[in-house]
Amino acid sequence: MHSFTLIKQYQSPSLATLMDSNEFNDITDEIYTPTENLRLGEMIYSPGFTLLDAMSAIHIGDPRMDSFLSSDKDIPESFNPQQKLSLEEITYIIDRTTALELSFYSGSHLIQSSYTSLYLHKIRSLSLDFLKLQSLSLQDGPNYEWEWLGLVLRSALVGSLKCIHYVWTELVKGVLYDIEDFNSDKANLSPGEIYEDESVSFWLKEAIEWINKKIEGR
Repeated sequence: MHSFTLIKQYQSPSLATLMDSNEFNDITDEIYTPTENLRLGEMIYSPGFTLLDAMSAIHIGDPRMDSFLSSDKDIPESFNPQQKLSLEEITYIIDRTTALELSFYSGSHLIQSSYTSLYLHKIRSLSLDFLKLQSLSLQDGPNYEWEWLGLVLRSALVGSLKCIHYVWTELVKGVLYDIEDFNSDKANLSPGEIYEDESVSFWLKEAIEWINKKIEGR
């Protein structure tokens, strides 16, 4: 059985009314009076103030909660998305990317879930043609199948971003409304809308076909 939350709108008194003097005023009645006639499962919704606003006033202690904190120090970037990875490492990255995606679906902000994945920010660096060209120019050692990065991993990352884009689009439409945690902020990043549906579908099918050929060729 599904449970639904009924929402009643309640126009709260203005701050000027409550704080009309320099002394503190007891507003207990202002809080309890509107709740007297509420039935089980109902809640009060005050226009302009959401539960997210209340939650934002709580210090969680997680450094990622300070998402917009900028440092005055230049931190050199040490992450190399084009580093050769083993099959186990690629599987782990895809698994963790999926976990972060599900965390966003569960209510976490993008900047505290999927956007914490460094690989999602470096998808353009995983172009298969570029990886192969770079390998030739560097006269790399033993042959490495760059399809693991430029095809398999990249397709999984793009697919994840595309799914996030669809969910985000529905949420901002109001079709799905999470009164507790949803925040539409994308931190000026683009979660998937720059990729055409047909292209994403093609890349995923191409990656699956390539993996199947690898399995058959064993």
